[in-house]
Amino acid sequence: MPLLGDWMRILAKFQQFKFDRDNLTPMQAVLENHLATPASPPVIEKPSETGGTERNPSLDIWRGIACLMVFAFHTGASFRWPPFAFYGNNGVHLFFVLSGYLIFQPFLRGMSGSRPMPSVGRFYARRFLRIYPPYLVALAAFILLRYVTHTNAPSAFNILSHALMSFNYVSHINFFSINPVFWSLAIEAQFYLILPIACMTAVALTGSGRAGKQCASLLVVASFLVIGVASRTAENMFRDSADVRVRTIFSYLDLFGWGMLTAYVQQRFRLEGRIVSRWPLVCLGVIIVLATNSWSFYAADGNWLLTSKLAYTVISPALICAGASLILLAIVLPSCPTKHLGILLLPLVWTGEISYSIYLYHVGVQFVIFKLIRLQTLPYMTQAILYALISLPPTLLISWLMYLAIERPSLRWSGSLRRAKRSNNALDAGSSELPESAIVVA
Repeated sequence: MPLLGDWMRILAKFQQFKFDRDNLTPMQAVLENHLATPASPPVIEKPSETGGTERNPSLDIWRGIACLMVFAFHTGASFRWPPFAFYGNNGVHLFFVLSGYLIFQPFLRGMSGSRPMPSVGRFYARRFLRIYPPYLVALAAFILLRYVTHTNAPSAFNILSHALMSFNYVSHINFFSINPVFWSLAIEAQFYLILPIACMTAVALTGSGRAGKQCASLLVVASFLVIGVASRTAENMFRDSADVRVRTIFSYLDLFGWGMLTAYVQQRFRLEGRIVSRWPLVCLGVIIVLATNSWSFYAADGNWLLTSKLAYTVISPALICAGASLILLAIVLPSCPTKHLGILLLPLVWTGEISYSIYLYHVGVQFVIFKLIRLQTLPYMTQAILYALISLPPTLLISWLMYLAIERPSLRWSGSLRRAKRSNNALDAGSSELPESAIVVA
């Protein structure tokens, strides 16, 4: 568990914001002020110890829920009560939607003309420093674990393809080899590569005028939504794979696209400045997600990556992300209805803050627990729940230590590029003040 200082630092995040209305609780103020988009007057975020800006507590809650869903899924825990069901692998969809929402925002502002387009080189450098050093350390740890335990030790080519985050294009390499969560990180990294190219191409096609830039952002979002579905259909129809048919980044673009669409709708229609009822969005999003999970139960018991059923594999992930995007849009609207829950949500905020490390290491911890503790005589779901409860504390401890040792320094390195950019902007403006930023660290 985190030290007292970490808990106090997280608690201070909820108390450091100036409330716009006296009757708001700390959590409401965070969600009211901290989630305002750059289309409105920007929320001023204080520099954080990682070198960027203060993380968004509300989106850390989203991350915390997503990573705990994936954690539970890998112990076999799921909710099945026909016709209702819910699967933890939906957490991957939540991460993709959130990435699309956050990563697209600086390019969206650039294409709308409200800010300059981001430097592509700096964008690539920051994303590399953000995800690759922790990934590389985790890759080395899991390679060592497999060799020590004599469990499907990877070949040199497999290791190289994982180091390059391109193993998803090698058909004879198991999609889930070394660490079964690495595939989603490879997809994430490839999304980072494609997005700036897509945005620059859209701007070139639509022109540099105001109307052209507005069309460019919509063109990027629409292209991602269409290409993802089309590619997933093509891969399912024509690929003969031993494990996973849907391998290329193009087949996942629509999953990021739903988050990008959320950012576009939020900026285009200036929702942050209007009184918009969030409950219809939340209810519709939850209904879509639960209905799709029920479909998953009957179609493939939740294993959308491991089935050849065309309609289910193509449509179900898009529906999950569509529902998640509605819920995310409700979250980023003002006046969040989480009154009196600020302190109770702090554990989820902390979990979200170290969610990348949890995501990287939880399978290894679960593997060791499975080897050490035998529960095979118990009913399957009882086993799964007990394994989840037993493996959660060591997972949180190890993930927190790796966050402190590897991930937080990586965040500082990534944030140093932002500080350098601020310094350059300040010098260009003839000011010694560093410009403030409302960009949320993804």
